[in-house]
Amino acid sequence: MKDHDICVYSEGLVQLKVPVNADRELTVTLEKTDGSTLYISRDIAAVLDRKEKYNFDKAYYVVDNNQSDHFLSLVAILKILGYDWYSSVHHIKFGQIEGMSTRKGKLVHLKDLLEEAKSKAFISMLNSSTTRATNNMDEIADVIGMSAVMINDMKNRRQSNYKFDWDKVLYMKGDSATTLHYNHARLFRKLCDIIT
Repeated sequence: MKDHDICVYSEGLVQLKVPVNADRELTVTLEKTDGSTLYISRDIAAVLDRKEKYNFDKAYYVVDNNQSDHFLSLVAILKILGYDWYSSVHHIKFGQIEGMSTRKGKLVHLKDLLEEAKSKAFISMLNSSTTRATNNMDEIADVIGMSAVMINDMKNRRQSNYKFDWDKVLYMKGDSATTLHYNHARLFRKLCDIIT
């Protein structure tokens, strides 16, 4: 990029003015005063390397909403550099689950989350007057807990942040996995009664 004579040098920083749309321009720092690079510099090098190695038709970056400006800048820089495939680079945004952040040390492993969901579903089943005791209650709790986590995640809009709440995840009414399973079981039982 330095060879393209498009960089701005300011107090030891190497920067680039990047128009991301008709109304907005970002100043992107490509190199720090000590000569070290930043994410954007490494992402430019990485996408150029991937294009050369794999000649992709489309490149997708599945990264949270907070990185929108970063990927707008990446695409704009590729365009500035004259790569006609710049428009094949896409940012697939998603919202964050509030309270779970790897940078803040609040990482929750999926295995632990699903174990907790299973445990809470099992307790909920034991406390419900409509639960029928079976030999496979542990397995049923596992399925309900896992689907509760999945349904809770899928019912939120992909690009919206949301706060994870066990009470909502295992809610016994409304648009929850528990209700879905309950209705499925009742319908299946009715179907069995009709058939027999």
